[in-house]
Amino acid sequence: MGRDRFAVIVGPHDKLVIFGPKGERAAELSAPAIAQQVALSDVSFQVSYGINSNQRLTAVLAPNATAPGELHFNVCGKSVDADRNAVVTLTFSPNAKSVTVTAGRTGRVEVNSRRVMPSEGQP
Repeated sequence: MGRDRFAVIVGPHDKLVIFGPKGERAAELSAPAIAQQVALSDVSFQVSYGINSNQRLTAVLAPNATAPGELHFNVCGKSVDADRNAVVTLTFSPNAKSVTVTAGRTGRVEVNSRRVMPSEGQP
């Protein structure tokens, strides 16, 4: 899964930056951002980004409602694969050097080829 992965990082000033598979900047979001559309060459999806109740930066990646596609991306050294029905929540550590990946209730999410169940996060 996912030969052409995009990348998700927390950049300077806590901005969420998404880079395409060839390194092109696809989006840059400041918190709070709700349902912002991100388009790459072969897939589009929505991103919400903000600070959760534990004061952690959190991003939610959801499929495009009209044309859902699989998401394949790298974040904090992890490879994440999500099928076309999956919602993925990324909760970043305070220094943004690590992330916990949580799957939504529908779809299939894998981190480094290991399935993440909705009730667990993958640190």
